[in-house]
Parts: sequence; C-alpha cells; structure tokens
Amino acid sequence: MAVLSQDQIERIELLCGYAQFQNLTRTQLQADFTQAVVDRVAEILSQLETIDTQLIQVREDNYVAESRGTKLDYKYHTRQLKMSGYTLLLELGTILGIRVLKNRYVHTGSGSNHNYW
Repeated sequence: MAVLSQDQIERIELLCGYAQFQNLTRTQLQADFTQAVVDRVAEILSQLETIDTQLIQVREDNYVAESRGTKLDYKYHTRQLKMSGYTLLLELGTILGIRVLKNRYVHTGSGSNHNYW
C-alpha cells in the first residue's frame, strides 16, 4: 500500500475547495491507497498544474486575434482547458473518496441574464 505526501494532501484539499482543515477529509486522504491510485493522483495533479499554467498564458495572450493569417479562438481554448480541468478534478475526488466542494474549472457565467421575479 502507498500513501499520499503531506504536500499532495494539502494541494488536493485546496483544489477540491476545502479552505479549512477538515478531520474527515484529512483522515480519508491519509489512508492507504494502492500504488496505482497514488500514481494516478500524481499524474492528475501534474496535469492540473499544466492546465493552470496554460490558462494563465491564454489570459496573457488573448489580445492577439490573428497571427500569420491564422485566426485564434481563445474563448474555445479556455473552454477546452476548463473542461479538462473540471473532469480531472472530479476524477481526483472520485478515486480518493472525497467530495469536491468547489470545482474551480466550472464556468459560472451563462452568457445570458435570468430574472426570477
């Protein structure tokens, strides 16, 4: 059996929306997992870090509309990155047996305004 490192546990808690330490979640994350689960967690954390870096790059470069005759679609690229992050974060919670309280990759804006009154 294998365990997650303290750094991985703290990163997972932050990614899954746990702003404060919670005993139940921490106990679950400190449990013994198979080596395959620990390896997959490490891979997911690495992929999420890459996605976060790419999202920052998109935000920095989104002022360029066209380059060498190629039109760039940053909105689509951002949406694809966020969808990948969303899916990976859900997988992370599932394989570790914890709830994702807040998925930071969810697009909250719908593009239209709704009035309920």
